[in-house]
Amino acid sequence: MISDGMGTGYEASKISKCIIHLFQRMIFSNINEIEAMSCINKLLLSDAYATCDVLAFDRFQKTVVICKSAANPTYLIRNSELYVIWGTSLPIGIVAHIEVDHIHVQVEKGDFFIMSSDGVGIEEIIRWMKKSENGNARHETQLFMDVLKENERNDDSTILLAKVI
Repeated sequence: MISDGMGTGYEASKISKCIIHLFQRMIFSNINEIEAMSCINKLLLSDAYATCDVLAFDRFQKTVVICKSAANPTYLIRNSELYVIWGTSLPIGIVAHIEVDHIHVQVEKGDFFIMSSDGVGIEEIIRWMKKSENGNARHETQLFMDVLKENERNDDSTILLAKVI
């Protein structure tokens, strides 16, 4: 899960951390992803709002559910092809009721999923793909961080890589 509070600094960070904490507690209480995001939206309805992006893997069904609320696109790399998964939902906390985007994807061995905050551009993802060594997620994350360090950052840059093994 990635949450990016709107704005900058401490307040934006506080909202993101709150969303992640609430989401984790709801998931551990067996509330599904969509209901959890809708509930958090109602709890945070105020002047503060944030994006929310969730990958929920089902190892037995070999699927992933991608839940998005105004989040940056999620990227799927399969067989060296880059697929962009967009959402259209509003941010959490901006209106009383949101329709959380939820996309189901059948996964295959070797798939890479990339989630990022808006501080990461697609050109950086493409540069990372060219440097990728098809290693484990930890190694690939370090390669990705090396790409991100090549440019001066104007915004926070959060990435999450998940590899299907």
